[in-house]
Amino acid sequence: MPSLPPECLQLIVNYLTKNNDLDCLATLLLVSKTVCQITLPYIYSNPFGLFEQNITGTDAVVKFRQLICLLLTTSIPYGDYSDLLKAMYEIDEVNVNGNIPSRPLKIKYLEYLRHFDLTQELVTLTSPKSETLSTFSRLNQYMEQHGLKQEFRMALEEIPFNRANEDHLLTDSLIISYLNMVLRRELSWVLCHPILDQLQSIAIPVSNLGQYLEAMDCLFSLKSIVSCSMIYYSLLNIF
Repeated sequence: MPSLPPECLQLIVNYLTKNNDLDCLATLLLVSKTVCQITLPYIYSNPFGLFEQNITGTDAVVKFRQLICLLLTTSIPYGDYSDLLKAMYEIDEVNVNGNIPSRPLKIKYLEYLRHFDLTQELVTLTSPKSETLSTFSRLNQYMEQHGLKQEFRMALEEIPFNRANEDHLLTDSLIISYLNMVLRRELSWVLCHPILDQLQSIAIPVSNLGQYLEAMDCLFSLKSIVSCSMIYYSLLNIF
């Protein structure tokens, strides 16, 4: 295969992409440097969309965590991560604690990203559930040190007609719902802001709309924009 003309290789990769054959596409990354370079844009131009179409079952949690850590650690300076992201995905300055396999090529995967649609459902994959919250020791430490419950309570007070600002209703499940929205907002911005000029489509969390509006001059390649569901939508569904 490496000896094939680039045009033929592109036809093969294009066919596999149209058929959502992620396993074969991933295998091509290992064939040769040339084949890898041709395949990368097909996999990482819309990594989250491709993930949702192809990854299901018990592997989804591990693979999504690997994808997030891969995009962060190969393209974003460590100092640009928020403390929440470092705690949630257990990323430190030296390594990523085995969350992604080692790779011989130093590839900045974000350079290939053109379509960004990080859904709440994907973020929820790797976040704790109410019954497992205590097992996320680094995340728990962050929540205690930064007063996440108080921040959550203040956010709830901004919701008209809510019933959740009573202490006895501030359950772990509600804390996690709020945590997931904050994770999505921070992940979206830290991954998008270095590549705003190359994005052709983007889904923006409403809670962070102002930050993107300030950077609108950088979005000159943008062809499609979606404003995601209201920030408190999932919370309101609980009540």
